[in-house]
Amino acid sequence: MKSKTQRSVFIAFLLLVSVSVAATTAFGQGNRPRTEPVSGTFDTDPENVMVRSCDGEDGPYRELRGKWTGTITSSDPRLTGNVEILAQSALVNVSTGFVNSGFGTFRGTFSISDATGGQTARGEFFTVVTEGFVNHGFATGKVVNDNGPAEDFFARFQSTLDGSLHVHGVFGNLVPAPVPFFADPRTPAVIQGGHCTGPWTRVKP
Repeated sequence: MKSKTQRSVFIAFLLLVSVSVAATTAFGQGNRPRTEPVSGTFDTDPENVMVRSCDGEDGPYRELRGKWTGTITSSDPRLTGNVEILAQSALVNVSTGFVNSGFGTFRGTFSISDATGGQTARGEFFTVVTEGFVNHGFATGKVVNDNGPAEDFFARFQSTLDGSLHVHGVFGNLVPAPVPFFADPRTPAVIQGGHCTGPWTRVKP
């Protein structure tokens, strides 16, 4: 037979296991999948940006890199505040009258912070440039939660770059606009977290 001390230890162990299981179950139930459509606008100006030009095989090019800073406003408070963009490279064909004129690429990272300076989101972006100043891009990153794991951020966005290198952009726009039949005017964006639970089913070929 078990001694009184052994029984006490065994009971304490069972209680600990029960609490752990309950906590795990509660966490699993609180991390169910969820998807939140979001939208917003952002405006930035060059803070420390370098530029250079060169002749490419298909015409003259302009290359930019550096830091832009400004503000962002969104339907989600975690995407509202101050925004910093670090461009790793923006390389655009600036020739006129040629087949490849105005096309290019723009890529880098971004971070968003609130009024206290705390970071609320960060990620990276990639764009295709047309007309020499219109960015058609996609951004992906993480948004911070005060109570719980960070959530994923995916967004299509469009932005313009003017002569003073001011950037104005919009993301999460679901309102159709008059465009050629082959174009998609939407720039959807979502924040997503959690995951499904349960067994997987193999898809049969």
